[in-house]
Amino acid sequence: MTQLKGFQRKYLKGLAHGLKPVVFIGQKGLTESVTMAMDGAFNAHELIKIRFIDFKEKEHKEKITAAIEETTGSEIVGSIGHILILYRQHKDPKKRIIQIPERLEIITSPKKKGLPPELLSGEKIPFKNKKTSSGVLEALLDERQEGR
Repeated sequence: MTQLKGFQRKYLKGLAHGLKPVVFIGQKGLTESVTMAMDGAFNAHELIKIRFIDFKEKEHKEKITAAIEETTGSEIVGSIGHILILYRQHKDPKKRIIQIPERLEIITSPKKKGLPPELLSGEKIPFKNKKTSSGVLEALLDERQEGR
């Protein structure tokens, strides 16, 4: 799996909002039993929350978080206070629960996006990046005017 992008992290944070922590890390830190519990949780859920109980210092949490990421093969989605959100895609594609979105937008209402009236034909136009949409629009307008 490739590294998560910002919009993918945002999506996963939204999914994790209603979840409760399934693994608790206490004063012994990252032990073998905690690692096994996380592995089982990842196989069941793909997206989990972890709660730090006895670690108040940020440096300790960062060290443990890096170790968790390395040992479990997961990726950090976010952390708030004593809660850490992690994601690991299931190895078996048939058992994957969460579908990570790719950046492909379909504009169905051009008026909301400020498109020119020439593009109000009702067809769906895919845009892969908002920053380059003006160049794409100009090319589409040129094609339509030339009658291609």
